[in-house]
Amino acid sequence: MASVDSGQADVLADGLLSVIKPAVEEVDAQVEAVRESQVELREYIDKLSRELHRLSDLQRSPVNLDPYIQNLANSRHRILLVNNILESVQVSCHVRVSRNPGT
Repeated sequence: MASVDSGQADVLADGLLSVIKPAVEEVDAQVEAVRESQVELREYIDKLSRELHRLSDLQRSPVNLDPYIQNLANSRHRILLVNNILESVQVSCHVRVSRNPGT
């Protein structure tokens, strides 16, 4: 394999980054949109859960609402986990892309 000097390696790295960076930025924007929608979904789940608790406390329902409330809590937890994973991936991508600030 031929030896590549530092200048050629920098040119190659800059070229690769210029090709990859727009795709990473697009994915980053989409991840951010997903994270925002998950925050909104989590807020709706919280609101629905509070309303179900309130309804359950106010009147004796012929249907036991506790399993549904628990399902909402489980869904909220899974949303938080996915959101944390997305945030970690997003931070990792930012760190990798920002290592070469010249492009």
